[in-house]
Amino acid sequence: MGNVSSLITKRQIEGLYIETIQSLKFGLYKETVITEKGNIQNIWFVALKDKKTNVTLQLTPYTKLLRYSDTTIDQRRSETIKVWGQFICRYLNFVLIDNYSQFKIDDIKEVSIEIGNKFLEEYAKGNIGGEEKSIQALQKEMKNLCKLYSYIKSIYKKDATKIHKLKWKYKDNKNRVRYNNHFSLNDNDNERLAFDIFRNMPSQIFEVFLQLSKIYYPELTFAIAFQAYAGLRPGEICNVRQSIDSKNPGVAYQKIGSRISAFNINLTKLCQMRDDGTHVGGIKKRRIQKVYTPYLGRVQELYQEHLVILERYEFDNSYYPMFVNKNGEAITVKSYREKIERLANVYLKEYLAKSDNPYFRRYAEILTQKKLSPHFLRHYFTVLLVLDNLTPHEIASWRGDKNLDSSLIYCRDKDDLLKNIKELNGDIVEEILRGVDNS
Repeated sequence: MGNVSSLITKRQIEGLYIETIQSLKFGLYKETVITEKGNIQNIWFVALKDKKTNVTLQLTPYTKLLRYSDTTIDQRRSETIKVWGQFICRYLNFVLIDNYSQFKIDDIKEVSIEIGNKFLEEYAKGNIGGEEKSIQALQKEMKNLCKLYSYIKSIYKKDATKIHKLKWKYKDNKNRVRYNNHFSLNDNDNERLAFDIFRNMPSQIFEVFLQLSKIYYPELTFAIAFQAYAGLRPGEICNVRQSIDSKNPGVAYQKIGSRISAFNINLTKLCQMRDDGTHVGGIKKRRIQKVYTPYLGRVQELYQEHLVILERYEFDNSYYPMFVNKNGEAITVKSYREKIERLANVYLKEYLAKSDNPYFRRYAEILTQKKLSPHFLRHYFTVLLVLDNLTPHEIASWRGDKNLDSSLIYCRDKDDLLKNIKELNGDIVEEILRGVDNS
């Protein structure tokens, strides 16, 4: 198999091809063998798997990227190879599957510096791997990317047409292999990454943020609620469908009297969301995600308002996106992210800077030095869970996490969270704002 498309008997029309590869993912396959000396050895392969079931469909030639080494004898530990393989699969999924519609390449030898830059940008923002990354994590990922591109050049040589002329590796004064960095992020991202990762937002200021969304992006206010009260990731927001989708209803709720007692979001399947074949975003963990119980009343109120907004649009019988652009098409994660960032870092900052409340002005000053991305809403949600004294297992369940790693970090750092919240809130004792346009 030379590329993803070899799983398909013949090249299909573009839309069907995209739909087909969206059901696949690259992942690691492990074969355990016993050596002649009786030692257990794990051998790793890069495989194509079914995204929904995780069943391995076939091994791929990209395993040579996994096993390639700058030394004649590869003496790396199995765990080291596994970590390297996870990075390779992360990159292969981003380039060949998740963003095929954008890059239009189906073989890794066709990658470019621009694609690498885009990968690092999305990784830094948390759209790959979940959660925004620290500068240290980004630097490590960039180093891995330089190493990968060096391997691609060494393996494919001139067939790697867009990168083979670049010098990727050299040896330092101790004869150790080192890698040249040809990647960079655009000016806006350099500016954002120059600041410490910033996610904290006091509840009173969040209320302002929510009210501002009703002014500037009313079609996304309910999406913000899904992030803040159900912990959805940006890509998952773009995959939510309306309840009227008869084949795959996106939401369902239960009522006791007139009040919603449970609200479920269907993220069990990655569906085609637009008739133009555009990939709107991914779902990190397939699941039914519940809205956090204490905020069901708030979500019910915003849902009713959102249904009124959706009445402005006409939808094809096959597509019922919950969150749309001005044309009534499912919003893409790129567009969603841009709007949320503009709402937080422009409109919110401007409003707070003009406020008579000194603590609001203080937060506006913070936003002149630090930037918020949509992942601050998922962080906000997690803080709610931590402050409600939920266990790591409960937090992971509400967040839709695959493991307990993030939950354990939040629980471990609870004291620091409380300290940061106290510093940000100061002595604010005002009632939660009902609106921002009454001043």
